[in-house]
Order: sequence, then structure tokens, then C-alpha cells
Amino acid sequence: MSTESSSSFESGTTNEINQDVYSSFLKEHPLVAYSLAFTLVWFLLIRLRTPLQYYVKFATYFVIVMTYSFFLIPFALLRPKDCRNIIYVGKTLSFLLRILDVDVVLENGKYLQVNQPYVLIANHQSALDFLTMMKIWPGGNCTPLAKKELFWAGPFGLAIWLCGITFIDRLNHEKAKGTIIKLSERINRENLRTFVFPEGTRNFKTQMLPFKKGAFHLAVEAQVPIICVVVSSYLNFFSNQERKFLNGGLVKVRVLPPFQTKGMTADSVGQLTKHLQEKMQHEFDLLNSEINLDEKYLAKTTSGDVSSCSTLNDSSLNTTCASDELHQVLNSSLDDEAASFNDKEKDFSMENKILNDDNNNSINDDEKNKKIS
Repeated sequence: MSTESSSSFESGTTNEINQDVYSSFLKEHPLVAYSLAFTLVWFLLIRLRTPLQYYVKFATYFVIVMTYSFFLIPFALLRPKDCRNIIYVGKTLSFLLRILDVDVVLENGKYLQVNQPYVLIANHQSALDFLTMMKIWPGGNCTPLAKKELFWAGPFGLAIWLCGITFIDRLNHEKAKGTIIKLSERINRENLRTFVFPEGTRNFKTQMLPFKKGAFHLAVEAQVPIICVVVSSYLNFFSNQERKFLNGGLVKVRVLPPFQTKGMTADSVGQLTKHLQEKMQHEFDLLNSEINLDEKYLAKTTSGDVSSCSTLNDSSLNTTCASDELHQVLNSSLDDEAASFNDKEKDFSMENKILNDDNNNSINDDEKNKKIS
């Protein structure tokens, strides 16, 4: 009995000594005490669902990106304006997804690893797209096409400029056109891949904005494939309008088979843009269904939508039916490209050339029908 009492007395004495040591240490080092207290409060605010969670998580995202950009600048100066600098950003910034508790699942990433230049297009939703970009970054020489205003975004703007970002003046048509022409010349010369958001601005809704044609003119001018990347909606866990940034965010990213543009001309860009937007919108809807996106966010179909040629008047019948035939050819070409990529990757280019010859014939027929009608 006395042994047990002695043991408990010694244990209590040891705990008191330890507490005295910790207290004296924190008193002597107040900065450490404040840092521990701040970390504890920050951890609780970022994890618990409170009205402050959105602000704390978004501030965390902003501060880490800006701080990271500041320390990236001297490193990028060793190899200024080199696209390969971004590879290291993608590899080292993935920890931010874990801090924000966002899981990004990539499907068909193999399509991004083809050994040739291409134009990559993706839907644009919010500032979080930067993290999605880094997660799926294809590597090699890849330059995003970004609005020139980003250059003035503090250390972030300078860092991305040093990482080889191509800036475009969206408000000046002539300058924008010149940028596209210069970039098209670089694509094949430098085996360059280009990352573009064809919507042109952030769009949090589930109905994509009309695509701008710059990316498609670029691909046709350079005669390189277009790879479509579709990212599911963030609205289940993130919304600026609702001041919501929840934990456990799930993002699905689906890469579609490369679509070849060899043989196409500037006259084909309109139909190409329309078709690939429809294809991406279809995949976007599928992804949102797979992640069980809340129904309140789903876009409503307008009553003016037309589903078949039979409902149109005679003057537009030929043009629309020809367009439908074009879409069938383009759809079948994408499916065939995916199959050829999986089964016979070495013959990928030749098979796509045959498919795209059919596409070009369909587009030419479509244009002839428009002139006749």
C-alpha cells in the first residue's frame, strides 16, 4: 500500500515539475507561446464549420500562394521566363490541397502525356483553378495563356511571368491577335503546350459561357491537337456568393481524347469551337452528376432549345442537318481516337489524320450548304 502511495506521489511530483518547466519556457519565449496559440485557433477555425471558416480558409490560400510566389522569384531568376519552372511549382504546391482538405481526382491523365505540342483547354470557375492546374500540369514546355492584368498581382504576377506565362491583352484585338500568331509559331518550334481557359473569365455556374475562339485559332494555325480538360463544379464545397468553403471537397477532372486539327483552316474554327464546347458541357454535366452536385446549382434548360432538325423551318433545314451530320462525324472521331490511343498508340497520328480528313469534308459540306441556303 505504501509503495503505491509513494509511486503516485512521485508521478504527481513529476507532472508538476514538467508543468513548471513548460510554463517557465513559454514565459521566457512569448513568441513561441503566441505562435502555438495562433496555430491552435487557426486549426479550429479552418476545420470547424463556422461563419468564419470561409474567410480563414480563403485567407490561408491567399497568404500561402503569395508567400510561395515571393520565395519562388529568386529561384525562377536562375532560369527566367522558362516554362519548365512551373513543373517544380506543381510538384511542391500540392500540400496546399491537403491543408484546404480538397481531393482532386484525375481521369485519363495519359492523354496529357503524348509526346507532341498541343493546346489544352479547360473550364474556368474560380481562383481555385490554380490548384487544379498544378495538380494536372502536363509537364514539359507548357505555357498558360493569361490576361495581362495578372502581371500586377503582387509577387504572384512577377513569379508567373518568370515561369514563362504568356500574357494577352484581351481588350486590344490587334495585340491579342499578334500574341496568338507569335505563340502559334513557337508551339511547333519549341514543342510547346499551351493551357487556355476559352471562356475568358471565371464562371461559377454549371452552364459554360460561350467559348472565345482564340484557343481554336491557335490550334488550327499551328495545326496541333486540342485536348479538352473538364473540371467538375466546386459548388458543393466552395462558393464566394454563399461565403462557403467546406472541408472534404471533391473535384473530378476528366481529360478527353486529343482532337486533331491537321488540314483545318480558319473557316473551320466556328464549327470546331461550337462542337468542342458542346462536348465539354456534356462531360461537365456528367461529372457534376457523379459528384452528386446539389440540384439547386444545376442549370435550367431554356424553352427555346431545339433538339432536332424536324422542328426548324425550311430555310434553315439544310444548314442544321448538315451541322448535325458534322457533329456525328466529330463525335465518332473522338471515340475512335480514344480507342486508337489505348490499343495502338504508335499509330495515333495516322489514324487521327484519316478521321480529321472526314471532319474537314463534313465542315466543307456544311459551309456549302450554308451558302446554298
